Amino acid sequence: MIGEPGTVTVTRLDGNDTWLISLEGEHDAFTVPMLEARTAQAWSTCSLVVVDLTAATFIDAAVIGWLVRAQIAVSTGRLAITEARGSVVSRMLDVAGVREILDCYPSSATHELPDQSEAFG
Repeated sequence: MIGEPGTVTVTRLDGNDTWLISLEGEHDAFTVPMLEARTAQAWSTCSLVVVDLTAATFIDAAVIGWLVRAQIAVSTGRLAITEARGSVVSRMLDVAGVREILDCYPSSATHELPDQSEAFG
């Protein structure tokens, strides 16, 4: 990691039904254990988890691995990722080739995400 470790903010919206996980700054293998500890209970209890990467300035393969594991772990809902298109983080997602398995959106505004009823058909 080049700079200071990034921060993680976890906000539960609508009781436990929707979680917003915001990453700010630089995140790598050093911060993944913190991510896992702060978000473990979200995966089995909510219908929507939004991971906001718009304020993240760097992520590495360990964080991308955490995102993929989170996608698999969301057993009762879905995972949506918001990002700043054209950023270093966006390019890392492109290089890793994970857009096909991760639901990515180019904004931090959750109102731009598809209606949940549409997502589940």
